[in-house]
Amino acid sequence: MLRPVQRVSADTSAAARNVYGQDRRTNWPTMAVLGVVHAAMLAALVVFDVVPIMQPQKPVVMELIEVPQMVAPPPAAVEEPTPPDPVKPPLVNPDPVVQPPAPSPSPMLAVIRPPKTEAVAAALAKAAEGPPAPITPPDFNADYLNNPAPRYPVESRRLREQGTVAIKVLVGPEGTVQELKLAESSGHSRLDKAALSAVRKWRFAPAKQAGKPVAAWVIVPIPFVLQG
Repeated sequence: MLRPVQRVSADTSAAARNVYGQDRRTNWPTMAVLGVVHAAMLAALVVFDVVPIMQPQKPVVMELIEVPQMVAPPPAAVEEPTPPDPVKPPLVNPDPVVQPPAPSPSPMLAVIRPPKTEAVAAALAKAAEGPPAPITPPDFNADYLNNPAPRYPVESRRLREQGTVAIKVLVGPEGTVQELKLAESSGHSRLDKAALSAVRKWRFAPAKQAGKPVAAWVIVPIPFVLQG
């Protein structure tokens, strides 16, 4: 069974709004009093340090100060004591000393020493020998020596190099070459080397003095001549 819808009048809805306070206006005097009370309480908290107020910190500025170096004063000069003047002893004239004259050597005390026997014997032997015997120079042309001729360098032949090499040779008593050196160059180093290399292997008839073989120097000429 359908129930009839009840209509609510306008007076009834207005009364209802007044009951719940939805239509009341703002109370400005009360709100002003509350604001003053809150501001007083906040000021009291700040004055009594209940609420700390953070203040910005100031930057710390450090300045370096240069400390001057302390220079030590120079040491005071120490005055050396002046030595006392030396005491001079009194001058005393010594007694004169008379020296007797030195005795002159007596001619009877002179000793005549004869010369040594060895020196006299050597002088007599040298006088008896007379002048030294002549030396026969070494010989390098003897047939029995069979000394080979130097080889003509091929490059010197091609360049038509010619000349005579003089070699100074020291020949020992056995006839062998003890020392040699270039006495005169041919003007071409290849020819000089070829001559020295050949003569170094030669054999000689040694020099003789009084029939005995001795060492002596000899000059050996080596000619290099191209024919044709």
